[in-house]
Amino acid sequence: MLLAGCGSADTLPPPAAGAPPVVRAPGGEAVLDTRARTITVGGMRADAGVGPTAIAETEEHVYVTDTVQDALLVFRKEPKLSLQRRAYLPGAPVALEVDEARDRLLVTLDATGEMVAVTLDGAVKALQP
Repeated sequence: MLLAGCGSADTLPPPAAGAPPVVRAPGGEAVLDTRARTITVGGMRADAGVGPTAIAETEEHVYVTDTVQDALLVFRKEPKLSLQRRAYLPGAPVALEVDEARDRLLVTLDATGEMVAVTLDGAVKALQP
């Protein structure tokens, strides 16, 4: 008896160029493994998209940029680490910064250098930077 996979020859693209293999969220416990394409928080692990490059964390959420798919991934930390939203952000999002004083997340787009602001509560709405 011969066992085979799904037959798909497609493979994931290589990790995003310039992304270090492991990225820690500033001031938090979340860790992004860009080669394995996973995030880990408190022993919980989740898939982090196709081209994860940056990570940021608040008390309730973990945010990951997916440069390959032009997306911002929003993960809820409790009761278990899970993907809450995937927001399309055209222009290859590459950097994140939490601005808790103004209750928002700043996302830098590689293609234009533009900075986009979104809400911290997981509802991704474009705000004035």
